[in-house]
Amino acid sequence: MSGDDEVDSHGTTSSKGTKRKAPMGDLSTNQLEVMDVNMSIMTSSIEKGIVIAELSVKAMEKGNGIKERSLVILDHQKTHIYKEGEIFQELQRYDILGEMRLNGYKYLAKNPDTRRVLFGRRVSTTVHS
Repeated sequence: MSGDDEVDSHGTTSSKGTKRKAPMGDLSTNQLEVMDVNMSIMTSSIEKGIVIAELSVKAMEKGNGIKERSLVILDHQKTHIYKEGEIFQELQRYDILGEMRLNGYKYLAKNPDTRRVLFGRRVSTTVHS
């Protein structure tokens, strides 16, 4: 095409008042260039979407980890209220016999802080039958 040629929307060119078809190669090259630009834009958008998705997954995993740690902390902070039978069973595990077990039971039933230290749990100050 010369400098005076113009391409209209139907793919025809005019040169000083005459119309002729643009070469098929020119149209294909132009269309391929447009498609290439569009594919590049689409590929870039998909890549950005993948990055956003990966960041979202990491944030959710971090949130789940925080939730799990919080539940563990809450579980460790739970107050365990020992029933009288549980205190006695715990003392049996230590192979304390006879009257010493009974005396230990009476003492632990009245002293929750000592129970907590001995049994390794946070306990409430009440004992339930």
